[in-house]
Amino acid sequence: LPVWGYIGEVVHEEFLLGRSIQGARVYLYPHLHFSLGFNNDQIVSANVTTDAKRRVDITDMTTGQEVVFSYTVEWVHMPEVKYAHRMKRYADSTFLPTTFEIHWLSIINSFVLVLLLTAFLAIILMRILKKDFSKYMEIDEDELAEEETGWKMIHGDVFRNPSMLNMFVSFIGSGAQIFATIFLLLLAVILGVFKAHRRGALLTAVILIYALCGLFGGMVSGRLYKQLKGGNWVWNTVLTSAIFPVPLGLVFSVVNTIAWNSNSTAALP
Repeated sequence: LPVWGYIGEVVHEEFLLGRSIQGARVYLYPHLHFSLGFNNDQIVSANVTTDAKRRVDITDMTTGQEVVFSYTVEWVHMPEVKYAHRMKRYADSTFLPTTFEIHWLSIINSFVLVLLLTAFLAIILMRILKKDFSKYMEIDEDELAEEETGWKMIHGDVFRNPSMLNMFVSFIGSGAQIFATIFLLLLAVILGVFKAHRRGALLTAVILIYALCGLFGGMVSGRLYKQLKGGNWVWNTVLTSAIFPVPLGLVFSVVNTIAWNSNSTAALP
């Protein structure tokens, strides 16, 4: 069970240009009092407090001094707290945010910006295509067959299979899976299916939802692979399921190895 407590305090502290002025005093609390709640043979709560009267002045760092640390333990019988509900008090703790503030203004601004950019792009494309259509309407069919310019030079590429069909459909299927994962994750957070402020809850939800959304990735990839008349569907299935997790796992392994060699607390395990 996690506990929070003070190990000291700074009094009469004022800062000027990052430096403490006017004789700030630094005190250390050498005594800790642990209050442990139990139900039968299981610990269901833990709390730590300090005694402000038993503080030690450690402002002067030039001279060493001996500090004696001590602690006391108090056992409190708490039959009303079940072992399965021992973490409930931490969910409502003031140290953790109970709700997240949604920045609706930023979301609306981003949405409007995307719409404006899409509209500008559509207008530019429509003007270009309209100009080409007008040009081709004035040319005879014989002249049109002799010379093809502009976008008509690639008009047949949409019916041509890509050279790396498996890689192409796998990327599309993986993108559909990631999109479905993000959509369902945001929907779950908005509906309050799980508490996103709990440590590890968001990461656990991402992994579970991504695994379940493999259905969408496989369906999109398989359907497109069949439309393009692919033959090796087994290799397509394996590649779709591994094209995103495998590189992600390799990058995570390298980063975690570097953190582990640097003795970082962010390394796993």
